[in-house]
Amino acid sequence: MIGLVAHLAYWNVFGQFNKLPLDMYHRKQLFISIVNIITDLEKEYLAGSDPKSKEKNRLFQTFYMPMIVLAIRIESEVIFKNSYPSFFADSTQEKIAMKLINDLITNLIDPNLFFSRFSFFESGRDAINIKVQKARSAAHQSTCTKFFVRSALVS
Repeated sequence: MIGLVAHLAYWNVFGQFNKLPLDMYHRKQLFISIVNIITDLEKEYLAGSDPKSKEKNRLFQTFYMPMIVLAIRIESEVIFKNSYPSFFADSTQEKIAMKLINDLITNLIDPNLFFSRFSFFESGRDAINIKVQKARSAAHQSTCTKFFVRSALVS
């Protein structure tokens, strides 16, 4: 999948500079191949309603898929920087090209930004302690007092 994504990224970001560009039919075929791989992964991990499947589903959504997206981003960066070292030597060109490549990966694999972050790494000990304290105190409060509140952490 990494090779397909890197190949599609090349043709979408740098393809206009190539003397013999890839036609839209073959770009669409690359896209379809990537979507089929993602669909097969989702079928494998998101199917079923038994407790074991639910645990597998949660693990897929919180860990496996974010790791896959991160691996694709890192490997694509390595592929392009090793293939075109003189182009990526300029920091402005590097920033623009990597933004375009990462935007393509986001639009292709994670358009809703569900998998582009690790939420368990974004919470520090203080934030987790506040959440636990609020959850304990919320058990004693009525739900009517929180009806118009924007966040569960806001009192």
